Amino acid sequence: MVDFESCLESNRISQQRLRCMVEALSDEDLRRPVGGGWTVSATLAHLAFWDQQIERWLGEWERRGFRTTVELEDWDRSLDGEYWYGLNDELLPEWSSAEPRKKALAAIAAANSLDRKIESLDLELVGAILGSVLFKTRIPWVLRRGGHRNEHLDQIEQALAPRQPRSRHTGSHDDIA
Repeated sequence: MVDFESCLESNRISQQRLRCMVEALSDEDLRRPVGGGWTVSATLAHLAFWDQQIERWLGEWERRGFRTTVELEDWDRSLDGEYWYGLNDELLPEWSSAEPRKKALAAIAAANSLDRKIESLDLELVGAILGSVLFKTRIPWVLRRGGHRNEHLDQIEQALAPRQPRSRHTGSHDDIA
């Protein structure tokens, strides 16, 4: 079983990585394509959205007094199954049209806010989340935000990496002058 402290540490590290990256990005970098119609800023807007969404869910679970895996799993079944699929594609035009620097800063703010929320959770709720069958499917990224953040930060770094020109040298002795 995953322990809560490792989730918190993963979140702290990914939040610091996010902050350092955003602070170093130029406006031009924010407009750079990442692939599949996504830009750096749209990817950061995606991270902000999901951190904000998860913070809302955690708040709802607290208000409703969830303390068991059954309550979490019943809540999950109450969602429209289509909610999980296609939402990113649906929101991509909005994320792409937003002011890039504002979205980048929103990603930092959302990560900070969610991480504080996770750190303050009642340990009974944390235990229910960690013990839920959902933790093995969708919910790992509810407490362990580092995985989701790092996945997209890696994509951004790859998109921003300088392109290496292909060497014309084929390795054949005939190429040597």
